[in-house]
Amino acid sequence: MFKIIFINSIDKYKSHLQIPIGILSLATVLKNEDYDVEIIDFNHLFVHGLLETGCSTKENISIMGDYILKKQPSIVCFYTMCNSYHNSLILSKYIKDRRKNIKVLFGGPQASLTSEISLKAFPWVDVIGIGEGEKTISKIIQAIKENKELKDIPGIAYREKGTIKCNVEPKLIHNLDELPYINYSLVPIEDYNSIAIDAGRGCPFECTYCSTKTFWKRRFRLKSPERLIREIKILKEKYHKKKFDMIHDLFTANKGKIIEFCNMLINQKLNIEWSCSARIDTLDDEIVERMKTSGCKKIYLGIETGSQRMQNEIKKNLNLDTLWEKLEILKRHNIDVTLSFIYGFPNERIDDVRQTLDIIQKGVESGISNIQLHFYTVLVGTEIYNTVKDNLYFMDYNSDIVDSINIQECKEMIEQNPDIFSQFFNFETEVRRELLYLDRFITSFYINLRRYLKSTFKLLLDHYNQDLLKLFIDFRRINYDKFNNIFNTDNYFFSSMTSYELMWEMIKIINKFLYSMDFNEKTEYIREIFRFEVDCFEYMYIKNYKDVKFYRYNYDILNILKDFNIKCDQISTPIKVKFYIGENGNLKVKRIKSYTESA
Repeated sequence: MFKIIFINSIDKYKSHLQIPIGILSLATVLKNEDYDVEIIDFNHLFVHGLLETGCSTKENISIMGDYILKKQPSIVCFYTMCNSYHNSLILSKYIKDRRKNIKVLFGGPQASLTSEISLKAFPWVDVIGIGEGEKTISKIIQAIKENKELKDIPGIAYREKGTIKCNVEPKLIHNLDELPYINYSLVPIEDYNSIAIDAGRGCPFECTYCSTKTFWKRRFRLKSPERLIREIKILKEKYHKKKFDMIHDLFTANKGKIIEFCNMLINQKLNIEWSCSARIDTLDDEIVERMKTSGCKKIYLGIETGSQRMQNEIKKNLNLDTLWEKLEILKRHNIDVTLSFIYGFPNERIDDVRQTLDIIQKGVESGISNIQLHFYTVLVGTEIYNTVKDNLYFMDYNSDIVDSINIQECKEMIEQNPDIFSQFFNFETEVRRELLYLDRFITSFYINLRRYLKSTFKLLLDHYNQDLLKLFIDFRRINYDKFNNIFNTDNYFFSSMTSYELMWEMIKIINKFLYSMDFNEKTEYIREIFRFEVDCFEYMYIKNYKDVKFYRYNYDILNILKDFNIKCDQISTPIKVKFYIGENGNLKVKRIKSYTESA
């Protein structure tokens, strides 16, 4: 028996599951040649409770490793990403230690970009596939199966008599329509809400922070509209799926092709929903209208920075003067937008970050609910890596771009190999030092404050003259130890708590901030508004009350909510209110005229 197993990048308890399209494409190639192939996606197994998790890292590695070994593979192929490379390494070592005859293959961006040094550092990895693998995977598998030499196989790194060899990479596949139609039966497709389609590869731009341009050689390629339509039809007919994710770093780069694709969707009345990634400078009213009419529901936009100076510095080169015009077009066509930002670049100043926060605030106020802020992560294969690599030091705090699971267990391995694990290392700048945790503050506290403690947040911003950065600086100063604890544990990234339970923990931190600060004449009624909104949150989401409850407040919070500029002496009368659920299921709050009034 000769069995090949593909292992997806291991991001334990990842909340948003996506079909592992990279390994699925490679597995399809081998399946078409009658190999015994299986895909194991531990992300899927953990999330769906199909595999029990242990109480420790060591136990979890044993669980995953034994799960693989029971299938008696001849070759185990790991798809690697920067965020979880360490997980792939410790799991592959577990396998190799117990069954030395199993061949361990690595592929994917992280292994490709660090192929030679990875083989030197990790002797249990046998072969690394570099770059695109569809044209070489069969040759690699056949050579291993027949115990042949690897020297004539392009695009691989391997050992030959103790020496690391790196064969020349093959040319990128020019026409992606030549790839075989993906065999989705290799994954439990019924468990996915939307289906990933390999729409194309590569990005023509030259952003200094991005490793994509290195991995794909800045070669933009897109499958033909005809091919994409055919794939969608097959998936609709075979699996009855209607939601699709067009996987491409920059799907909208070729306007003509995308409009042609949209027109075909419309004319053939396929009635699907789909999403994609784009740049704002590839969008205008014409293409957005076609996208919307053809079923586009969501779009991901990497803006990265709100500073035009930094746009030029990182070679993103977006014209921010056009940002709100483009966002208005998307809003008019009712396409859900995700905006993504990064801070902590080399040469970035505090004022640059403030400009980014200005855009984030304006975006939230305009109704954009999906906004991300990431702490810049140094990636091998980028221009920035080459400029800062000699000044990197290991850091306990990690960006949400990387997976914090198993960091402490892998710390020695990571610290000894900064040229492989640069994503876990830091470099010194004022922004990175003084604004550490800003990403967590925005994506967790700011977004949730706006959603659940809206009036408290408005009063706080008024106190800080709408300067969100000043609010953060005070918030971090008061709660630095809390930030350090909640954001440096696995529980933050992979908590079993619900979003409401996590918000309840955040409320405790907000409470400490409010009762440690002086907000001048509004101190007491900011705290009282906070107490009121916390009571509302607890009533609806923590206790899930259905019956009437009564609450007393030291200030007339209902009048405060009507007029935030009301003077203190006008709201100093204590009040009693009752909470109850209205006919529409929403929380209702009513003033009680007398303290003795009953429900």
